Amino acid sequence: AMLSDNPTNIAGRCTVFAESDMIHKQQVGHEQKDIMMGLCHALVRNYLSNVCNGKEIKPPVVFQGGVSANAGICRAFREALQCDIIIPPYNMVMGAYGAALIAAQSSIVETKFRGKEVAARPIATRGFECGDCPNCCEIIEVMDDDEVIGRTGGRCGKWEGKTGPRESLRGNGPAGAVSAASINCEKCGLVDDVPDLIQMGVRKK
Repeated sequence: AMLSDNPTNIAGRCTVFAESDMIHKQQVGHEQKDIMMGLCHALVRNYLSNVCNGKEIKPPVVFQGGVSANAGICRAFREALQCDIIIPPYNMVMGAYGAALIAAQSSIVETKFRGKEVAARPIATRGFECGDCPNCCEIIEVMDDDEVIGRTGGRCGKWEGKTGPRESLRGNGPAGAVSAASINCEKCGLVDDVPDLIQMGVRKK
């Protein structure tokens, strides 16, 4: 790509169209270096129009992350923005390093992290049907020996991240279920401790 003096115009709005366009341009005789540089320009155009849409980009511009190691993409950004692109040292890991610094400075005293040794433990799963509304979600429990360490699979969110006894999380209807006549299927409304913003469900046929 860096050898190109005449980048090919590649349609970069869609990955499938870009691939088809590259094959077509190759068939009609465009050089590989021009096609590769054209693809770099297409990716940069797509990024600037979608991710940066409506945002003013002013120098100095710093480019970090894995893609910043691609010289063709850096050149395309430089030509599109008409300014120098700064590639800092350790550009591929500086984002992760910064996140680690923020985590270290956040003064978290206690977390739910169970330690790396949990990878060697016999973690198993089991499932059950909720029955608290007509969705009848199939809930998956993650087990560490006989201890429930996580649940997933619910549509309303009341099981997610909860590790308490099932009975304490069930609704108020008969046999631990909310009657279908008294509940809107889009909201598990009679179940306690459900975040309002994530109550959602789809009726099963």
